[in-house]
Amino acid sequence: MATVYSDFYRTGLGATPKHNKTGPVISATYALTANPSAADILVMLQIPAGFKVVDGWMIATDIDTNATETLEMDIGISGDTTKFLNSGALNGDVITNFSTVASIRMPFETSDLPYTPTSATDLIITFVAAAATFTAGTVSVYVVGEYLPPT
Repeated sequence: MATVYSDFYRTGLGATPKHNKTGPVISATYALTANPSAADILVMLQIPAGFKVVDGWMIATDIDTNATETLEMDIGISGDTTKFLNSGALNGDVITNFSTVASIRMPFETSDLPYTPTSATDLIITFVAAAATFTAGTVSVYVVGEYLPPT
């Protein structure tokens, strides 16, 4: 897989904040059709200059269906691949009263938030470890923040 780009990134849609009832959200989705290798990079979207990231989520289908899962996906930027999420192995197991279907739902870590880039910055997923038993699926990233255009 090496380095690939989400459809949102390629068309430029990922660089334009979308608005919903809770505030600006930038999002992108990518369909994984092959097991990623360690060190593969998925460029999901571009955080525009002046977009103040205050929270975010990675949501994915259960991509690793082995009894002992190994898939690890970190979210960050070039030079700091775990800026938003250092996931550890992702099991995709059902969690009663939270996720009633096998899937991955992980919030960004808050130690580096809020984060406001001064220039457009690519948000990347770095695959640290491949899935033990790969199942094709999707991975999405939702970035929540305030858009404060640079002056």
